[in-house]
Amino acid sequence: MKVVVYLIMVVMLASCNVKSSAPSVAKEELITEEVVETFVVREDSINERFLKKAIYDTAVYYNNLPIRDLSYNLNEVYPIYFRGPLKRFFTKEQLKQPIPIKEVTWDYSEDEYITVWYRNKKNVFEPFDTFIYNKDARF
Repeated sequence: MKVVVYLIMVVMLASCNVKSSAPSVAKEELITEEVVETFVVREDSINERFLKKAIYDTAVYYNNLPIRDLSYNLNEVYPIYFRGPLKRFFTKEQLKQPIPIKEVTWDYSEDEYITVWYRNKKNVFEPFDTFIYNKDARF
């Protein structure tokens, strides 16, 4: 039923020539129409595949507000435990630099959270890693 309603809305919007208030998606951005369509059809859950490709603004737009949204410079945190994977993406020299990072967490399922790390590239925060973990986990 949701799919039928979705298709009717798409046809109506397309015939009206109304611009969407969603963040615009330029060709160089990581998100694809296929990923957005898959996510919108399954609006009752957060899609990891979508989050791995969606820039920060688009991810927040389609997933509503996250439960945690942190911004920091890479040199302000120590990459151990929860942030240990940062060492896979940055050299030792980069870890000492003030590279802007966003760390955003959403409820992923009844028992899990998903955290996405974004790096600022050309004034756009692009995802570079995701982590799904149990809500009972302690770091």
